[in-house]
Amino acid sequence: MSVNTYIRAPVSVNMAIKAMYAGNANANQQSIFMQWLVMTACGAGDDTYCESSHDSAFSQGRRWVALQIVKETNINKERQVR
Repeated sequence: MSVNTYIRAPVSVNMAIKAMYAGNANANQQSIFMQWLVMTACGAGDDTYCESSHDSAFSQGRRWVALQIVKETNINKERQVR
């Protein structure tokens, strides 16, 4: 994917994003938003190799953000268990 590609969110995700921004998202909307953010917007499951080294670096940066979100989610789960 080119770094200039706009990622259009489905209507359900768009509604979840708006609810998150307004501070009144329910549990389902929060889940929809986080899954879209990590997997689609940040490309956690995508290959980061691109033809251009600039695009590869950009893709790796997006993926790094996703991994940090997942890492913090897992750390918080471990803290709750203790």
